[in-house]
Amino acid sequence: MELFLTEVIHLLAGLIVGSLLYYKYRQRRLFFLCLAVTIFIDLDHLIDYFLAVNFSRFDLIEFLDTNFVIKANKIYVLFHGWEFVFILLFLAGVIKKYRPVLLTIGLAIFGHLLVDQFTNGTWIFGYSLIYRLINNFSYNAFIGL
Repeated sequence: MELFLTEVIHLLAGLIVGSLLYYKYRQRRLFFLCLAVTIFIDLDHLIDYFLAVNFSRFDLIEFLDTNFVIKANKIYVLFHGWEFVFILLFLAGVIKKYRPVLLTIGLAIFGHLLVDQFTNGTWIFGYSLIYRLINNFSYNAFIGL
């Protein structure tokens, strides 16, 4: 899916989750935290890009094209992992003092990954950090080949 459209869908997911959290807790900071996490989780793509080009350059067109992961056959996306969602939601259930913040971050990542799972054509385990690690961050494993 086109990068711009995917980012718009990420923004919509963040708005929906953030609005629900605001409705529950009546804290604007949670709404904005949710939006920030939903959007800025994609900064890990910069890590993938710089690893793919051996930190030798930054070409915005090349970065936005995203074909660098296919050429390198590596995809790290270290902030994209279902494991983070499970850990954060577990901690939200255990640590009452920080429940709203942990829940917000966990649900923001959940919304982002849900969008990615359906728009990027990845294999069901593609967004598991453990699965990617076991498979040496192979792009082919990420898409289920």
